[in-house]
Amino acid sequence: MTDALRVAIVDPLPEIHAAIADLLCGVAGIRIVGHARSLREYASSADEPADVLVVDLRTCLGPERTVLDRLRAQHGFRVVVTTSDTEPHYGEAALRLQADAWVPKARLAVDLVRTLRGLAV
Repeated sequence: MTDALRVAIVDPLPEIHAAIADLLCGVAGIRIVGHARSLREYASSADEPADVLVVDLRTCLGPERTVLDRLRAQHGFRVVVTTSDTEPHYGEAALRLQADAWVPKARLAVDLVRTLRGLAV
């Protein structure tokens, strides 16, 4: 990987943004290019395209699903869905969204960087 993987974070909770940013800050080959509380906010504020969108499951439900699908079709980014729980039905929900990966928030510190690097190849 010669260029840094551009990652945008979409989560309604500012403390999750901070936690993910802290986790990824300084990781070689990964650069955060955006933060938003919703997919609609991301769509209207994204200055630089992302290669991967790390997005909370709740922000992808209901009408937001169409926003996710539209953005993904326009920009071709990959999607990592995060959830507040580790129950398997959350992983199944991520699959229904056609996510490239699912990482429960309780496992972000352990799995997120590895997952992102896996998507970069």
